[in-house]
Amino acid sequence: MRSIRLDAWEFESSCSEETLQLDISRRDSGQYSSLAEFAQELGLTWAPEQLSVPLGSLSQWGMVCAHLREHAQLDLGEGDQSQAWLLQELEWSEVHLLISTDAFFLRYQWFTTA
Repeated sequence: MRSIRLDAWEFESSCSEETLQLDISRRDSGQYSSLAEFAQELGLTWAPEQLSVPLGSLSQWGMVCAHLREHAQLDLGEGDQSQAWLLQELEWSEVHLLISTDAFFLRYQWFTTA
């Protein structure tokens, strides 16, 4: 698993008080056999029967894509082949997702206090 942690100093303005945490596991690594196993390893509370959400329907989806491209060199595009589970989305201050694609499992958590 690859983990990326960014604090406010990594963003355009350090006064934005943003943080970003990414955890990424390639499916072909064989490290995790399922998204549930990946989530458990991260200590996340997630029920596999929870309904996934269309990625494009998330209010912060553009920001999520931009962060993944810039900080993890991942391009989800429109997310057609991906599933996401919303763990937390506060309109302006937090987005926490589990994402499953054909290639990887991903945890995305962005937060700001500004």
